[in-house]
Amino acid sequence: MTAATLTTFRNGQSNAGLFSYSSVFAITPSDSADLAPNFVRGLWTGTGGSISVILVDDTTEITLTNVPAGAILPLFVARVRATGTTATNLRGLR
Repeated sequence: MTAATLTTFRNGQSNAGLFSYSSVFAITPSDSADLAPNFVRGLWTGTGGSISVILVDDTTEITLTNVPAGAILPLFVARVRATGTTATNLRGLR
């Protein structure tokens, strides 16, 4: 078994405690506004669909399709885009 690598991202957060969250907030998808000042470490979807995101250390959007209701996606997300997002009741996990 290899040791996990601790990574610090450009926003100053790290992957330590990746699956523990201390706050939850509603996300309104936007094509222009980041989730700053603190990006999320996970997304929860209330109603399934597609979610278009830009990850913390990237500038390219990716679209996750067929995300089921109630899914927790362990991703470091900088932005949830309105274009391409059909899932609703999204929550950011920090």
